[in-house]
Amino acid sequence: MGSKRPPQSASESVGLSEEFGVRYLHLGDTPWVQSALRLDQPDQLELEYVRQMTAWLGFLHAPPRIALLGLGGGSLARWNWRNLRASKTIALEHNPAVILAARTMFGLPADGPRLQVLAQDAGQWLGGAPAGTFGVVLVDLYDGQARGPILESEAFYQGCRNLLSDSGGIVVCNLFGDPRRLGRSVKRLRRVFAGRVLLLPPTHEGNTVALAFHGPLLRVATSALRCRLEFLEARFGWPYTAWLAGPASVLAEHITI
Repeated sequence: MGSKRPPQSASESVGLSEEFGVRYLHLGDTPWVQSALRLDQPDQLELEYVRQMTAWLGFLHAPPRIALLGLGGGSLARWNWRNLRASKTIALEHNPAVILAARTMFGLPADGPRLQVLAQDAGQWLGGAPAGTFGVVLVDLYDGQARGPILESEAFYQGCRNLLSDSGGIVVCNLFGDPRRLGRSVKRLRRVFAGRVLLLPPTHEGNTVALAFHGPLLRVATSALRCRLEFLEARFGWPYTAWLAGPASVLAEHITI
């Protein structure tokens, strides 16, 4: 699977900081932010790229099962648990200290019918995970140095694709770090997903979120897509239209308009 990670990442310590009412999670002694929680609005997503990782909702209804590779402070897992009540999120995190911090300092709910956190390496888990059983796979795998994704090989992306139902699914990747590695990751995603990869506008922090589509083309009228995006904006307050309502020539790679 090409799932080996640098050995130091498995033992990275967890650091916490707080500024202007926001709690941050760091790995090791680096300043890179792995997760953020606004203390007076714990149900919101604080970081722009994490908000963008919900953009798959513009194309799919919440599926029964969502895989989350990389827990961090648990922002997406907590958000899914709060807002996607028809879905169960299965989150993979190899570092027990990260899981403990997410539970005790970032409000991650306990395991239950709609959430399960597995203390396993995401790449190794992919090798034995049941194929075709997830509607969405969320990928956010970084170590404390944040030079690029820990797992980014074609074999890894193929493993993510294999998780998706053939009836239709989306892999959502947070891409951050060296621009050369970003380009390499995008090329690999495009090869694995036959070019059906949509890049959202880069965030102010430099993250690029990629949506990779699997299964039949989604047949959506332009007016219906805009209505759906406007509904999401009204519900969550984030600019889904600006993220996704691009030219038809771009969207035509992923949906039929």
